[in-house]
Parts: sequence; C-alpha cells; structure tokens
Amino acid sequence: MPLFVEMTDDQHAVNMQLHIKDFLAPGGAAFTIRDHGDQISVWNYPLVCAPFIYFTVKGLIDYEFMEDAADIGENWLHMVYSIYQQTGNMWEWYNVMDKNISTRAAIANSATLGATAGAYIALVDTLGLE
Repeated sequence: MPLFVEMTDDQHAVNMQLHIKDFLAPGGAAFTIRDHGDQISVWNYPLVCAPFIYFTVKGLIDYEFMEDAADIGENWLHMVYSIYQQTGNMWEWYNVMDKNISTRAAIANSATLGATAGAYIALVDTLGLE
C-alpha cells in the first residue's frame, strides 16, 4: 500500500520491490506469506482479494517496477478469467497459490461482481491490455 499512495522514497520502494518475490504465487501475489492455520481470517496465505492486486500493481508501476507489475497483474488476470470461464462468476477471494477459489471451511467465499470486476477492468487498463 505505501507504493500505491506514493508515501515512500525511492530507496524504500526499492527495498519493498526486492521483497515482493516472497509474496509471489502462480495467480499473482498473496496478502501475506504467513499461514495462520485454523484461525478464521481472510488475511491468510494464500488468499487475496481484487483491490489488493490492483493496489499492488499500480504501486509498482508508479515506482517504475514494470516487470513485477506486469507479472503479478497478468497472472492474476489470467487466473480470474479462467475461473470465470469455469464458474460463470467473479469471486470475493482467490487462492493465488492453487489458482482457484478454495478457502478454509470457516471462511465464506461468495460470488461478487463489483470490486472484482472493477479491479479487473482497472488492471487491464493500467497494464495497457485489451
């Protein structure tokens, strides 16, 4: 988030960018690298919601980390599109490690359109895709 709101200097941005690899997954990037086990929390590896991906990608672009932004954004877009083709829905939560919508039993995942569709469209535009 500090990159998205441009509240860090270039050196701190570089340090953040160097650690982004810790959060990468086949479907984009996760909120955290910590799995809190059976605790009921959506802030748990490997879940992520659409706005977080947009904030991450836009922040990376703002600091000119274009390759990382493109990798994360395109991986997430491909995952969401593939899941949409399978289910006919966009979802609140995505499992970026397994590239699916599975969550722990205690965490409900619901079909949603607003935030996910908005982030999807914004990412396509931000990354210059069609």
